[in-house]
Amino acid sequence: MKPETDFSKKSIEKKVNEDIASHSLTLFPAAAGILGILGGALFALPTALTLGGLSLAVSISYFSIQKFGRFGKLTAGYITQLRNEQKEKLVQKLSTIGGELQALGCHQGAAQVERLKTKFDGLIAMIQEKLPDNESKSGRLNAIAEKLYLATIDNLLQARQILQSIDDIDLDYIEEQIQRASSNQERETLEARRQLKLDGIQAAEERIAHNEVAMTKVNQLSMEIAQARSKNSPFDMEESLHEITNNVRVEQWIAE
Repeated sequence: MKPETDFSKKSIEKKVNEDIASHSLTLFPAAAGILGILGGALFALPTALTLGGLSLAVSISYFSIQKFGRFGKLTAGYITQLRNEQKEKLVQKLSTIGGELQALGCHQGAAQVERLKTKFDGLIAMIQEKLPDNESKSGRLNAIAEKLYLATIDNLLQARQILQSIDDIDLDYIEEQIQRASSNQERETLEARRQLKLDGIQAAEERIAHNEVAMTKVNQLSMEIAQARSKNSPFDMEESLHEITNNVRVEQWIAE
């Protein structure tokens, strides 16, 4: 499974630094410069030394401009790219989930779809309002909030999958057949199928309950953000978002 996107400051800056260092305008002139200087020194060729020095200067100049002049813009651009990829996944997941949960009788889960959207839209707007002059940090925090949103949608998807897997188990039919069972083996089989249905309903409800907890924590987080008075506030928005995101999923699951 492809690892989840890490929106931490350390991870984002590491990736941008790697992209700058591996860019063709950093690597190729540097390689040509080093070879030119080595060749010029070994064979006493002034022209090779000059061209090698120029190539190396081009590489260093490009790296310096990107690292010290455009690093903020590159970071913001990379965050935007990751957010757009994340949003594509979200739109795809949201396209049918509400109606499917409603059809399966999971009315609480179906209602959560719109409620979750409203809460996360408000949280993202709050972050943007608090950090209007820090595009990189607000973008990163918004990305983490969207990742949390995806985690709650994943819970709804798992609830839907569980309910679909047991949808054809009719409890009324099973109760009726248990009364008519002609052997202990038949009765035990029917009771096992009934328990499977009940366990599935409980598992789906557990995922829905986790989302209710997440929505409460998002409300609390929005209030804390609103009450934070300065950039030096001890309240850490990023840490709080990460904590909620790590705790919202019932379990991690892998599709090969």
